[in-house]
Amino acid sequence: MMRVVFPGMNSEYSILPLLALLENTNVVGAFDLQSKPSKLDNMKSLMKKLIGHKSSGAYSIEKIASANGVNYSSNDNIDGSYFENWIKEMKPDLICVAGFSKKIPKSILSIPTIGIINIHTGPLPLYRGAHPFFYLIKRRIIKVELLFTG
Repeated sequence: MMRVVFPGMNSEYSILPLLALLENTNVVGAFDLQSKPSKLDNMKSLMKKLIGHKSSGAYSIEKIASANGVNYSSNDNIDGSYFENWIKEMKPDLICVAGFSKKIPKSILSIPTIGIINIHTGPLPLYRGAHPFFYLIKRRIIKVELLFTG
């Protein structure tokens, strides 16, 4: 069965494709970016404590990977050797990227035996970036494309 590595983010844009991959392929690795808490994150955390809201963790790549026996890693820098070495250790046939906020370094492109697929929720290059839906809604564009690049 094909070996797949999945770099993504802790959002619905990444989680849904990851869950689909888990049903149909051999996901051997899942990776997300560590993020430093911002003042806004700290404010959200405080508000959740004050009103008693608890996060379900539904958008956690780490939790989904753990629940499915998938090797998980996280780092704040994909340009260094850590990410490249981790990908090499996974020996992927395919890398499937969805909702990832960083451009995959060129040094990674030749690692998978089949290639890399990027799932993007807006027409490229016009709506490049992490959240094209915001701009599509702002500009009142009602036709949306789901783009697979590879």
